[in-house]
Amino acid sequence: MADARVATILPAMAPGTIRNFNYHPDAMIKNSLRECVLRPTLHAYGRTQTVVTLGHIALTPLVIVKHRFNKAELDARDTTWKQVFLPPGYSAHQPEAITSVKAFIRELLKYEKSMMAKLLLVGLKARGRGSTHDPVPRLDVMIVGVSRPNSIHSVIIEGTDPPTSLPQLLRTMSPKHELQPPDELRSTITSTQRIRFGYLRVQMVIQRQQTSEENGVHSIWEVIDRDLESLRRKSADWKVVFARLVLSLDAQLFDGINTARDVRAFEVRMPSDKEVATELFARAQAPEVNNETPTTHVQEEIF
Repeated sequence: MADARVATILPAMAPGTIRNFNYHPDAMIKNSLRECVLRPTLHAYGRTQTVVTLGHIALTPLVIVKHRFNKAELDARDTTWKQVFLPPGYSAHQPEAITSVKAFIRELLKYEKSMMAKLLLVGLKARGRGSTHDPVPRLDVMIVGVSRPNSIHSVIIEGTDPPTSLPQLLRTMSPKHELQPPDELRSTITSTQRIRFGYLRVQMVIQRQQTSEENGVHSIWEVIDRDLESLRRKSADWKVVFARLVLSLDAQLFDGINTARDVRAFEVRMPSDKEVATELFARAQAPEVNNETPTTHVQEEIF
C-alpha cells in the first residue's frame, strides 16, 4: 500500500471500478485506526457484536472509525477534501463505494493489530528485535521506549546506554507521540493505559504458550475480545483488584532481567476468580495505605 505523506487529487474513475479503488491517501484511516487500537477502554478489537447476546459493541475500532465516515461528518467536508480522501461515489453514498471503504478499513485494521501485537511482544519473539540473552523490556519501557543496554551486565555493572533502542508502542503507533521524549511521555501514561497494555501483553504470552486445542482455534484477538466481554460483567471492585494482579504478574514476568527464554519457562496464566476473591477479602480487612500502586485510583473504566 502506498505511502500517504502527500495527498494528491485523484482522477475520476469509471463506474464499476470503485471496488478496485487504490487508496493512496490512506493516512487518515490509518491514523484513526491506530488511535482506536491504542485506546485503553476498548470493549473489543475485532468483534462488533457480543458472543453471548449478539449485542452491539460500540467501543471497537471498526465501529468507531466507520462512524467518522458517517453522512453528517462527510457533508461538512469541502469538495477538495472528498476528492483527496474518498473514492469516487462515496460522498454520494453509492453502495459500491461505501462497501469498498468498509472493506479497506477491515483490511487495514488487521495490519494495525498485527503491528500492535509485535510491539507488545517486543523482545519475546524468537525472530524479533533483541536476542534471547537480552531482558524483555519492563512495561513502561515497552510502552514509551528507552535506550536499551546490550546486556544485563551493562545495566548492573556499567550502567551505560546502548547505541540502539527497541521499537516501542506509543512512539511507533501514535503520530502525536512519535517525537515526544520517552521520559516526558512516561509521565503522561495513565493507570488505565498501563493496565490495558499489561493485560494485552500477558494475554498474548499465554496464547503463545497454548495449543490450538487449548484456545479453541481462535485468533489471539478473538480470545482477547471474548475475555474482555467476560470481564465487563464483573463488578468495579473486582476489576480493580484483577487489574492490580495483572500488573503484578507483568512486573514479575518482565522485570528488566528475565529474557524471552526465561519467560518461556514459566507457566503463565491470568489471575483466577479465587485469587481475586481472596485479594478482595484481604483488602476489605485492612485499609489501604498511601503507598499503593498507581492503580489504586483509576479515573477511567477498565475492561
